[in-house]
Amino acid sequence: MKLRLQSQDLVKELSLAQGVVERKVTIPMLENVLLTAKGGALELTTTNLELGFRTSCEATVEEEGTIALPMLRLYEYVRLLPGQPMKISTTPTDAVSISSGSAKTRISGVDPRNFPKLADMPSDLVELPARPLLEAIRRTIISVSTETSHYSLAGALLLIRPEALGIVSTDGHRLSLYFEEQELPEVTDAIEGLVPRKAMAELQKILEDGTGSKDEPGVVAFGTAKKNMFFQSGRRLFVVQKMTGKFPNYRRVLPKDSAITLELNNHRLAQVLRRVSQFSDQRSRAVRFELENGKLQIEAAISQFGSSKESLLVDYEGTSLGIGFNAQYIIDFLGVCGSEQVLMQLRDAKGAAQFVVPDMPKQTDYRYVIMPIRV
Repeated sequence: MKLRLQSQDLVKELSLAQGVVERKVTIPMLENVLLTAKGGALELTTTNLELGFRTSCEATVEEEGTIALPMLRLYEYVRLLPGQPMKISTTPTDAVSISSGSAKTRISGVDPRNFPKLADMPSDLVELPARPLLEAIRRTIISVSTETSHYSLAGALLLIRPEALGIVSTDGHRLSLYFEEQELPEVTDAIEGLVPRKAMAELQKILEDGTGSKDEPGVVAFGTAKKNMFFQSGRRLFVVQKMTGKFPNYRRVLPKDSAITLELNNHRLAQVLRRVSQFSDQRSRAVRFELENGKLQIEAAISQFGSSKESLLVDYEGTSLGIGFNAQYIIDFLGVCGSEQVLMQLRDAKGAAQFVVPDMPKQTDYRYVIMPIRV
């Protein structure tokens, strides 16, 4: 292998590829990135067996070849180089020589023949608009469970229909739902699959980097096979192993009606919650909402530190109502909802609260539901 390319181009692709590589692996080969020089590009492949990623960057290839290099060492070194041309060439001893300006470095690699192959893409791909897929991930990833004991909740449900695209997630305490009406003529039957949280996070990075750029389209080629889902965004291919298990019936959780609707300022509510929750139990983050005529009071107390309460003016006339919530759950929603104003909908002092965005387009169904807790 012998080639020339711009260091900043390689860094950009390595920054996406390195997210797939686990920090602790039981199979040493999975610590590596597979580099393949062919045609006019350098191809990069990483995998942890559950996720796979392949991308490329432009290069002047003088000699084709392939080698596997330690992912993190290569990335950490190359990103520290100044943005200028660099040369990469392999040596007879499974290593590469990298030169950029006066910097000359040798990195030991391994025989690439044992590097795992990514699953083959199916031929029947459908085009999905990248923007609503990205928005669905951004707004629902917060509710994916991080507890390994809740396996079926450690991923989100991706739903693709001929007329809509969306994602639903829940950790058992809260639920995020984002659907956007889209005409998808290539989708003839409903498609669904459980996407792991890590896969959502990496796909979000890929779409954020590609959306709107000159060399990445505004669509994602999507395919599904028995065990995998495939997302192709321009030159980047992301392969996700489907999770097994059954996602809960999320429709049963969605509130069917609400007696109270409060319009709240996102920034003001978030500030109050951050201050008051400093005096809540740091595991439950429990705060109490006290609603009375014209005022919403948020309070928390913890015996060894003290207490805190603040009030917000609201348009409410009715009987007093008290209910407790995890403050962090609400803060998480406020951070991703993308709106200055939010609507908080309540049925009574025992039911779930639903948050919606008042200025959301009609073709978008976006809801965030959190269960009350005892305070």
